[in-house]
Amino acid sequence: MIKPRFLPAAESELLKEASYYSNVLDGLGIKFLQAVESAVKNAVFNPSGGAPSPKGSRSRRVKGFPLAWYFERAIQKSSPSPLCTIEERLDIGQIA
Repeated sequence: MIKPRFLPAAESELLKEASYYSNVLDGLGIKFLQAVESAVKNAVFNPSGGAPSPKGSRSRRVKGFPLAWYFERAIQKSSPSPLCTIEERLDIGQIA
């Protein structure tokens, strides 16, 4: 299964946006985080989906909010052995 991973700058931006929406309207920050979670789940379920960019990353809109997350599929072998495990993850970048 693909594991999503927020890059540090994206995680920081996520927290700032959640705080902003919480200050705009009570409960909106929670709705924002739920919408982000849904977008990330959709990206994990279909990593080939979303709008492609010329650099190879893709973006996924956050439903109900004027933003999108950029993500990139990454595959990493844990050892050079042919019996190694392969970790597949989705690196989630900053908001657009």
